[in-house]
Amino acid sequence: EIVKGIDDAGVKVCVVGGTVSEMALHFIERYGMLCLRIGSKWELRRLCVATGATALVRLGAPTPDEMGYCDRVQQKEVGGRPVTIFSQSEGSKTGKLSTIVLRASTSSVLADLERAIDDGVHAARTACKNGKVVPGAGATEMELSLKIKAFT
Repeated sequence: EIVKGIDDAGVKVCVVGGTVSEMALHFIERYGMLCLRIGSKWELRRLCVATGATALVRLGAPTPDEMGYCDRVQQKEVGGRPVTIFSQSEGSKTGKLSTIVLRASTSSVLADLERAIDDGVHAARTACKNGKVVPGAGATEMELSLKIKAFT
């Protein structure tokens, strides 16, 4: 009865943070829905932000305001591990969130990569928010050099 109510609400993918009983899984499969378990509350909140959903603490059918939206859900293998990918189209208004997958030979190289990505993302965010950023590391001189060569 609960799963039927969820299906009647138009839900195609059900993401849960806890365990799901065998009986509930049977009915979820019977109604043609996908059930995905996420163990981390942080990842669950992040998925809610990305899809525009609201995490529910009650068991039952969600209202249209509580449901999120995603164009496509698929499972791919990345680096020998199965990964579930929630994709939005380019013009989507639900979430402006992306994930960058990093791979490295050692944990120290991976930590360096993560720091470099974090620095780059923060630099781009600062440049977008504040228009007072000037180019550095010789970028102005290089551009002037190209303009002078083009002029002569």
